[in-house]
Amino acid sequence: MRALVPVLTVAVLGVLGLMAARPGRGAGSPDPDRLEYRMPRVWPATMAVCGVIILGFAALCAYEMHRGNPTATWPVLAFFLGFAAFALLACAQFLSWRVSVDGWGVRVRRLLFGARDVAWADVDAVSVGVNRYAPPGVPGAVVLMSGGRRAATLDGMYLGGGR
Repeated sequence: MRALVPVLTVAVLGVLGLMAARPGRGAGSPDPDRLEYRMPRVWPATMAVCGVIILGFAALCAYEMHRGNPTATWPVLAFFLGFAAFALLACAQFLSWRVSVDGWGVRVRRLLFGARDVAWADVDAVSVGVNRYAPPGVPGAVVLMSGGRRAATLDGMYLGGGR
């Protein structure tokens, strides 16, 4: 019964993270020339499903601990809860990821690792890499160079949800 509190805490924090990462409903782009990309929905959905499955394993472990099974221990429960929290946090990160390209430059927004803005006036070169395992038309990586150094790198798999 004592393990029910951590399991419920991780579940509530995961749901709150998912709700906080959702984009604003009905918020359209004020600039019609602005391109906006988000991560394909399969990635956050996969992480959410993994988090729920791992929470199920944690609940099963807590039940076995309650029954007195000696193989179910606190480190095993902590392991499952840690991975469930990681999966739900990854889901929130993937849902919050946005790239917008407009007349000013490139803006990257994400929950965990902050924002990255690169103005077109600062861009010296743009490099598009090839990914031989990706479908045709999907780049391997887009690299923006500024001042002879890499200013931003966008992996091609993140550019799947644009218009």
